[in-house]
Amino acid sequence: MLPEFKNEPVLDFAQESTHRKQRDALELVQSQLGREYDLIIGDQHLKVSTKFTSINPSKRSEVIGVFQEGMPEHAARAVEAAYETYQTWKRASAQGRKRMPTPRKP
Repeated sequence: MLPEFKNEPVLDFAQESTHRKQRDALELVQSQLGREYDLIIGDQHLKVSTKFTSINPSKRSEVIGVFQEGMPEHAARAVEAAYETYQTWKRASAQGRKRMPTPRKP
């Protein structure tokens, strides 16, 4: 059973604490721009020879990130890994799913 829908509370950005949290969040994102992201299939983190760069369309000099260019065989492996994971996941309760580990970069 899903919990009842509730709107998020309205935030007042004139409040210093709210403004600071937003500024800190934006600074964190800014600090991560330009990094290279692995291709993740199941619990494997892969780097491949072909990559592509994502650019901020409103600031063409800003690189959002560099990503691995997956090939059809990577897609097939990802579908297989997802199917295998689903076999366990589908039997777990919502609380059990919540506790399941997610792949993290080693």
